[in-house]
Amino acid sequence: MTDPLAQQHTPRSLIVTYYGAYGRGAGGEPETVPVATLIRLLGAVGVDPPSVRSAVSRLKRRGLLVAAKTARGAAGYAPSPDAVQLLDDGDRRIYGRLGAYRLTARPTGAPDAPDAPDVPAAPDVAAAPDVSGAPGAAGVPGGEVAAAGDWLLAVFSVPEHERNKRHLLRSRLARLGFGTAAPGVWIAPAHLYEETRHTLRRLGLDGYVDLFRGAHAGFEPTADAVRRWWDLEALAARHHAFLATHEPVLRRWSRRTTRPPADAYRDYLLALDSWRALPYADPGLPPALLPQDWPGERSARVFAGLHERLRDAGAAFARDGAG
Repeated sequence: MTDPLAQQHTPRSLIVTYYGAYGRGAGGEPETVPVATLIRLLGAVGVDPPSVRSAVSRLKRRGLLVAAKTARGAAGYAPSPDAVQLLDDGDRRIYGRLGAYRLTARPTGAPDAPDAPDVPAAPDVAAAPDVSGAPGAAGVPGGEVAAAGDWLLAVFSVPEHERNKRHLLRSRLARLGFGTAAPGVWIAPAHLYEETRHTLRRLGLDGYVDLFRGAHAGFEPTADAVRRWWDLEALAARHHAFLATHEPVLRRWSRRTTRPPADAYRDYLLALDSWRALPYADPGLPPALLPQDWPGERSARVFAGLHERLRDAGAAFARDGAG
């Protein structure tokens, strides 16, 4: 069986993860980062300099990074406007739900409880990028959770001579978290409407798609239909893979009394790089329609605990690395 995490931690993915976590200012504006700085910061998670340079070039060709100057006049790269939009959308997905899992209060300087991975564990959302408008809810790792009868349908028709756009449309809907209800009919929780709308417009695909909202009226039970629309077994495997890698990391940090910035940066960047794809693959399906042993809540708690403990400590290392 293919490792669900095998495609993660590539140099390109880690660069995008870095910009999402630490490459924006307090107001969310993109920061220009010199390549030499990226080499130092990516070296901390095991990426060699030639791989960083190659990944930067590929991201530039894809229109996600643009050449720019730092405040001191040094040459570097910043996220493009399209990349900033993707990062903003990612904030809502990645961080929007974490407020549902706040850590229990501890005396200042006290170590975390050894059983921290098993208790509600999430950051103060103020420590994450601004995710206002994306309320959290229990059950799944999306920014919002759909009501059991509230769905978004995307129905599309693409002429044969534009089959490349058909492929792009299918792949984009899949990356947004849509399931397949029938050929040319894709379905998602209705809270994905705004993100879907502006994504399709940005890619010039809106002219091929009609969007509808409504309820599943039959004939099979909706929980059975959800199992047909999405591969829940594959989604669960991705959650379990995340847990197998990062839950032990959270246990180790729960026993530490200090948070060295370099260690915190490394473990947080790797955890975020693993986590950030999950809220897209698992887009916020209604908890009542998921199996009782669904691992999504547990994996969200683990990421939330790591974010709470490591994000700010890692920021100190990122600032030093950029200095």
